[in-house]
Amino acid sequence: MKPLYLISFMLIVLLLTGMKQSNEPAPSLYLSGTRNWIRIIWDDVPGAGEYRIYWAANDKKPATPAATAGGDENRFYIQDVQPETLYYIWIEPIAAGKAMTSLTGSVTTQKEWVPDTEELKELQTNPSSAAVPEGMQIYWQDEFNDALLNRNKWFTNYYSGIDYLYKINFSKMKADSLPQPAYILNGKTINLFTNDSLPQEVYDVKNNKKISSIQTYDWSKNELLLDNSRGGYFEVKVKRSSTGKPRGLNTAFWFDSPGPDLKYYLEQDATLDGVQGIRPKGQVFEIDVFEYLNAQFVLHGHVDTNGKFQRNLATHIAEGYQHIDN
Repeated sequence: MKPLYLISFMLIVLLLTGMKQSNEPAPSLYLSGTRNWIRIIWDDVPGAGEYRIYWAANDKKPATPAATAGGDENRFYIQDVQPETLYYIWIEPIAAGKAMTSLTGSVTTQKEWVPDTEELKELQTNPSSAAVPEGMQIYWQDEFNDALLNRNKWFTNYYSGIDYLYKINFSKMKADSLPQPAYILNGKTINLFTNDSLPQEVYDVKNNKKISSIQTYDWSKNELLLDNSRGGYFEVKVKRSSTGKPRGLNTAFWFDSPGPDLKYYLEQDATLDGVQGIRPKGQVFEIDVFEYLNAQFVLHGHVDTNGKFQRNLATHIAEGYQHIDN
């Protein structure tokens, strides 16, 4: 932990630079770097009409600001950053055309997910349910309270092992060009949706189906963002709804494990495209939670020697609940 304390100390020293001596605490800068964006939050500076924002991959401040925020704003996202790179940030509160001071700090864009103090604060006002088993500690979470999707937690390249059989999207998966989901982040939730116009690209061309999905695993990269080597308890707060009579509506929270190699999907003694299956007969390869609007819980398992899905291992429907729009 010693390096963390040193970094915090250096940051405080930098923030104090240029501030007039006062009984008021110096405004602070709070930085968080992911593989695809840097979040900047700063304390309000009374009298500031705007904030000029500078950044660079070295400690030399650019001559002109890269962005400007209004005087009533205190958050900004730098996008299209390089992962695992040290960035320097400068925020200048401006009054009457002149800089009042300069808030300065630095942050490294991490590729790994790390606990976020802003999200942990959210749990104080929006706690987990009373169903959480006693003694459990949070290992991974997403409150979706940022303006952008955190790519240290989620991929947007939906793919399933069953496509190995049909090869509809196999080449797109290999080329990292899979259809992308349609979603909206409002600072509190994420809204994944499909309609007549969005997503723009159909995923299942054969059946004319669209998919809006985010995942913690990427098949083409074989990169896993959530460690699945441990058991535990998971909780998700979801509201599902539909209009009209959509065909093939599926709203699953999906636990999937057979990637990236076909051998994890095929059962033992089954061979397809030269790949021999290693999954024991009767072992689950996919779990779907509230797969349809009737809240169906499904354990998928049985496939034939050619890899074609046969039947579920178990199915349960939660009776006695109003599942839609709750």
